[in-house]
Amino acid sequence: MALILDPGQTGGGLATTGSFEYRYPSGIDLKPTSATHTSLLSKLNQRIMESANEMSKRHSSWKSIDRTLTAYIPLDEMEERIKKNDERKPVSIVIPYSFATLETLLTYFSAAFLEYPIFKYSGSSPEDRVGAILLEKVIESQA
Repeated sequence: MALILDPGQTGGGLATTGSFEYRYPSGIDLKPTSATHTSLLSKLNQRIMESANEMSKRHSSWKSIDRTLTAYIPLDEMEERIKKNDERKPVSIVIPYSFATLETLLTYFSAAFLEYPIFKYSGSSPEDRVGAILLEKVIESQA
């Protein structure tokens, strides 16, 4: 199956090609050439575009937050001249207090308010319980 991204398409952006030999439950026809599939794909693409439009409104504030939390600050003109004349001379050092404070608060709040395991799983039948417990342990070790 190939996915094709085409914003000019009537479906909105995503199209699929290929043939699938699959029986969908309850008689639903979701083959790429079916009317149900086209309708569903069109609605999905519409929601994707609406989401992208709404999320793009927040990009400037996210960039501002990133600038606040970063430890790298570009050199100003005076510091560039100093570095150009002698690379060994020191320039301004940025200590990211905002980032350190944020990470400290995150650690404290996680320890204070989250209970372990953070991600809980349960089986759909009695024989799945052991698998769910093992999955919790794997996720806990990776988180």
